[in-house]
Amino acid sequence: MPSKSASKTYNIGEGFAPGPILSTIEDLDQSGVIPETVLRVVGARVVYANYALLQHDFPQLRDRALEKEFPRLSALNGGEKQKAISHKMDEWLIRNTAFVSQSQAKQSFVNTPIATGNERVTAFRPPAYGRAHVFSIEENDKGLLLGGDPEKPVFENRLIDVKGTGVAPNVKPDNGAHSNGIYRLGYALFELIVQELLQGIFRHSKSAVQTLPVYAIIDLGFDEQNNWMHNSPAGLLVRRAHRRPKDSGGLYPYGSTGQQVQLEIEQLLRKYGITSNNSVTTVKVKKENGQFEIYYGDQHVDFFNEAQKTEIENVSHYKDGVGELSFEGINIQHTREIGLKPTRATLVDFQAYYVKEAFENPVLSLVSDKLLRWGGSILPDYADFVRPDPALQIPFHLMSDKGTLWGYEMAEAESKMDSLCYGMAEDFRANRMTREMILATIQAYLDALTAHWNE
Repeated sequence: MPSKSASKTYNIGEGFAPGPILSTIEDLDQSGVIPETVLRVVGARVVYANYALLQHDFPQLRDRALEKEFPRLSALNGGEKQKAISHKMDEWLIRNTAFVSQSQAKQSFVNTPIATGNERVTAFRPPAYGRAHVFSIEENDKGLLLGGDPEKPVFENRLIDVKGTGVAPNVKPDNGAHSNGIYRLGYALFELIVQELLQGIFRHSKSAVQTLPVYAIIDLGFDEQNNWMHNSPAGLLVRRAHRRPKDSGGLYPYGSTGQQVQLEIEQLLRKYGITSNNSVTTVKVKKENGQFEIYYGDQHVDFFNEAQKTEIENVSHYKDGVGELSFEGINIQHTREIGLKPTRATLVDFQAYYVKEAFENPVLSLVSDKLLRWGGSILPDYADFVRPDPALQIPFHLMSDKGTLWGYEMAEAESKMDSLCYGMAEDFRANRMTREMILATIQAYLDALTAHWNE
């Protein structure tokens, strides 16, 4: 069991990227963004909030602005005043993000019944946002009838990205992968921890790479209900709004800046024992009964002709008698703004990062314009194949290993970190943990993961 008194490397929520900050739906610069009426969720609670980030991005939440809106705050001092200001920011978060789609609310197959109120607002669903929306504060104010002069707003509008708000209109949620519309509260806690860990790595390595900061995590009060009738608390991950890459599936053409940026970030993370690769982006090749077989993400690629198979056999350097080869495809997800010299990007979506004790399989760079997305591989015997640095490596036994962590060992968990996050989510829902206890536990966990950096 790791020590909860491990040396502190950084405080959670510090060092967030300063921007960009989007003000209008047009700033998303993306076609196919659909407006949609969403419903208020009753009984939502804030689990975590980054108040410094909120005040940085939303001027209306700064102390003086809140004192002007709520004059009684001016009479308070010290800790009592900060507590009251934090409470007002919590109310603002719930008011602007605790919503769910109508398609999600009208069923109780993949979730327990959702308590909804009378309030409605217009949210916006970009393409590929299967369980998320972008909210406009200005649009919310109109829908919630909060007054003010819409022609002369006091503050510039801002957008918020919220994951876990349900499926799109005319979509029936089911229990397939990423298709139930729900985001587990435990997943949101997992993403926050990985986001903070990666941000710490980039600061420690003096990299120009950043992570997309998290404004808040919210408990929605209802449960995800899977095929095994195991209920898990549902939540929201509230993030800074951002522009997604326009390239196909977040991939870039061979030889492009985007390909190089993703490769360099993966190589940096591997020094710390972390990879973005998972089973979905793993390519496997082997020979069965004399036939060259290809698998992408465990799916048999059975539609290539012989010439295409030969091409993959050649680029994979496959030799008869070696058995199955696995190529670990890079899965770095980031916003649109990228660059080189120095490598610059803002990473998003942190659920698929893993810690490994060692790297033994070739690294595969994935691109948008090559057969099987094959952008080139780095084999283990190449000089530029990166292995974990013992002085930097995140402890596998504390994160991706199986077993008990700090008293948590959840049946559905695939790792110790899963158990910690799922367990904290259930404890918060059952009022066995306060949000202060969760924040302290996450801070202690991050400190334990990075304590050796100070040695």
